[in-house]
Amino acid sequence: MRHAILALPALLAWLLALPADCPAWTGRVVEAASGHALLVRAQDGSDILVRLYGIESPGPAEKAGRASREALDGMARDREVDVLTVAGNGTRVDGHVILDLQDLSSEMVRLGMAWVDWRHCVKGVCDRWLLQEQEARAAGLGYWRDHPLGKPAGRDVF
Repeated sequence: MRHAILALPALLAWLLALPADCPAWTGRVVEAASGHALLVRAQDGSDILVRLYGIESPGPAEKAGRASREALDGMARDREVDVLTVAGNGTRVDGHVILDLQDLSSEMVRLGMAWVDWRHCVKGVCDRWLLQEQEARAAGLGYWRDHPLGKPAGRDVF
Protein backbone atom coordinates (compact mmCIF):
# COMPACT_ATOMS: atom_id res chain seq x y z
CA MET A 1 0.00 0.00 0.00
CA ARG A 2 2.88 2.36 0.85
CA HIS A 3 4.32 1.96 -2.67
CA ALA A 4 0.93 2.81 -4.21
CA ILE A 5 0.60 5.96 -2.10
CA LEU A 6 4.15 7.07 -2.95
CA ALA A 7 3.68 6.31 -6.65
CA LEU A 8 0.32 8.07 -6.94
CA PRO A 9 1.59 11.67 -7.44
CA ALA A 10 4.14 10.55 -10.05
CA LEU A 11 1.56 8.42 -11.84
CA LEU A 12 -0.98 11.23 -11.93
CA ALA A 13 1.60 13.71 -13.27
CA TRP A 14 2.66 11.19 -15.89
CA LEU A 15 -0.95 10.50 -16.93
CA LEU A 16 -1.62 14.22 -17.32
CA ALA A 17 1.45 14.51 -19.57
CA LEU A 18 0.21 11.84 -22.00
CA PRO A 19 -0.91 13.03 -25.42
CA ALA A 20 -4.67 13.38 -25.75
CA ASP A 21 -4.73 10.79 -28.55
CA CYS A 22 -3.16 8.03 -26.41
CA PRO A 23 -5.89 5.36 -26.45
CA ALA A 24 -6.66 3.87 -23.07
CA TRP A 25 -8.80 0.85 -22.38
CA THR A 26 -9.60 -1.61 -19.60
CA GLY A 27 -9.32 -5.37 -19.79
CA ARG A 28 -8.76 -8.52 -17.78
CA VAL A 29 -5.42 -10.33 -17.90
CA VAL A 30 -5.72 -13.85 -19.29
CA GLU A 31 -2.04 -14.76 -18.75
CA ALA A 32 1.52 -13.55 -19.00
CA ALA A 33 3.02 -14.46 -22.37
CA SER A 34 6.54 -13.58 -21.15
CA GLY A 35 8.14 -11.44 -18.48
CA HIS A 36 7.25 -8.34 -20.48
CA ALA A 37 4.03 -9.22 -22.31
CA LEU A 38 0.47 -9.99 -21.24
CA LEU A 39 -2.51 -11.44 -23.04
CA VAL A 40 -5.37 -9.12 -22.07
CA ARG A 41 -9.05 -9.68 -22.85
CA ALA A 42 -10.64 -6.36 -23.82
CA GLN A 43 -14.20 -5.50 -22.85
CA ASP A 44 -15.37 -6.44 -26.36
CA GLY A 45 -14.07 -10.01 -25.79
CA SER A 46 -11.03 -9.76 -28.05
CA ASP A 47 -7.64 -10.96 -26.80
CA ILE A 48 -4.81 -8.46 -27.23
CA LEU A 49 -1.11 -9.14 -26.70
CA VAL A 50 0.24 -6.16 -24.76
CA ARG A 51 3.99 -5.68 -24.59
CA LEU A 52 4.88 -3.75 -21.44
CA TYR A 53 6.33 -0.42 -22.48
CA GLY A 54 10.04 0.22 -22.05
CA ILE A 55 11.26 -3.08 -20.62
CA GLU A 56 12.81 -6.35 -21.72
CA SER A 57 13.09 -9.65 -19.85
CA PRO A 58 15.01 -12.93 -20.18
CA GLY A 59 14.02 -15.32 -22.95
CA PRO A 60 11.34 -17.94 -22.30
CA ALA A 61 13.76 -20.88 -22.61
CA GLU A 62 15.95 -19.56 -19.79
CA LYS A 63 15.29 -20.39 -16.13
CA ALA A 64 15.21 -16.65 -15.40
CA GLY A 65 12.75 -16.18 -18.28
CA ARG A 66 10.35 -18.67 -16.78
CA ALA A 67 10.70 -16.99 -13.38
CA SER A 68 10.07 -13.58 -14.94
CA ARG A 69 6.93 -14.78 -16.74
CA GLU A 70 5.67 -16.47 -13.58
CA ALA A 71 6.23 -13.29 -11.54
CA LEU A 72 4.23 -11.20 -14.01
CA ASP A 73 1.55 -13.87 -14.25
CA GLY A 74 1.27 -14.03 -10.46
CA MET A 75 0.80 -10.27 -10.23
CA ALA A 76 -1.70 -9.84 -13.02
CA ARG A 77 -3.56 -13.04 -13.98
CA ASP A 78 -7.35 -12.66 -13.74
CA ARG A 79 -6.95 -9.02 -12.64
CA GLU A 80 -8.48 -5.98 -14.28
CA VAL A 81 -5.90 -3.58 -15.74
CA ASP A 82 -5.87 -0.27 -17.55
CA VAL A 83 -3.84 -0.23 -20.75
CA LEU A 84 -2.47 3.04 -22.13
CA THR A 85 -1.52 2.17 -25.69
CA VAL A 86 1.74 3.72 -26.90
CA ALA A 87 2.08 1.93 -30.25
CA GLY A 88 0.35 -0.70 -32.34
CA ASN A 89 -3.27 -1.57 -32.85
CA GLY A 90 -5.49 -4.57 -33.27
CA THR A 91 -4.32 -7.71 -31.53
CA ARG A 92 -0.78 -6.56 -30.62
CA VAL A 93 0.14 -3.30 -28.87
CA ASP A 94 2.86 -1.73 -26.75
CA GLY A 95 1.65 0.15 -23.72
CA HIS A 96 1.67 1.00 -20.08
CA VAL A 97 -0.28 -1.54 -18.06
CA ILE A 98 -1.61 -0.12 -14.80
CA LEU A 99 -2.71 -2.41 -11.97
CA ASP A 100 -3.72 -0.93 -8.61
CA LEU A 101 -2.17 2.43 -9.56
CA GLN A 102 1.16 0.72 -10.33
CA ASP A 103 2.79 0.54 -13.77
CA LEU A 104 3.70 -3.13 -14.25
CA SER A 105 6.84 -2.21 -16.25
CA SER A 106 8.13 -0.36 -13.19
CA GLU A 107 7.20 -3.20 -10.87
CA MET A 108 8.96 -5.84 -12.99
CA VAL A 109 12.14 -3.74 -13.09
CA ARG A 110 11.94 -3.06 -9.34
CA LEU A 111 11.70 -6.80 -8.64
CA GLY A 112 14.71 -7.54 -10.86
CA MET A 113 12.56 -9.55 -13.28
CA ALA A 114 13.13 -7.18 -16.22
CA TRP A 115 15.43 -4.36 -17.29
CA VAL A 116 14.98 -1.03 -19.06
CA ASP A 117 15.02 -1.42 -22.86
CA TRP A 118 16.87 1.75 -23.86
CA ARG A 119 16.31 1.11 -27.57
CA HIS A 120 12.58 1.69 -27.09
CA CYS A 121 12.15 3.48 -23.75
CA VAL A 122 12.23 7.18 -24.58
CA LYS A 123 9.96 8.76 -21.97
CA GLY A 124 11.22 10.49 -18.83
CA VAL A 125 9.78 7.69 -16.69
CA CYS A 126 12.59 5.47 -18.00
CA ASP A 127 15.10 7.46 -15.92
CA ARG A 128 13.23 6.45 -12.75
CA TRP A 129 13.09 2.85 -13.94
CA LEU A 130 16.86 2.89 -14.46
CA LEU A 131 17.30 3.79 -10.79
CA GLN A 132 15.02 0.88 -9.88
CA GLU A 133 17.08 -1.41 -12.13
CA GLN A 134 20.31 -0.29 -10.45
CA GLU A 135 18.80 -0.95 -7.01
CA ALA A 136 17.63 -4.43 -8.07
CA ARG A 137 21.09 -5.20 -9.49
CA ALA A 138 22.82 -4.02 -6.31
CA ALA A 139 20.47 -6.15 -4.18
CA GLY A 140 20.87 -9.20 -6.44
CA LEU A 141 17.13 -9.48 -7.02
CA GLY A 142 15.52 -11.72 -9.64
CA TYR A 143 17.55 -11.96 -12.83
CA TRP A 144 20.49 -10.14 -11.26
CA ARG A 145 21.00 -12.92 -8.69
CA ASP A 146 22.50 -15.16 -11.40
CA HIS A 147 23.69 -12.40 -13.77
CA PRO A 148 25.36 -9.75 -11.59
CA LEU A 149 27.44 -8.40 -14.48
CA GLY A 150 24.46 -7.61 -16.66
CA LYS A 151 22.17 -8.93 -19.34
CA PRO A 152 23.34 -10.78 -22.45
CA ALA A 153 23.93 -8.50 -25.42
CA GLY A 154 21.48 -8.46 -28.31
CA ARG A 155 18.50 -9.95 -26.51
CA ASP A 156 15.25 -9.15 -28.31
CA VAL A 157 12.65 -11.73 -27.33
CA PHE A 158 8.92 -10.97 -27.41
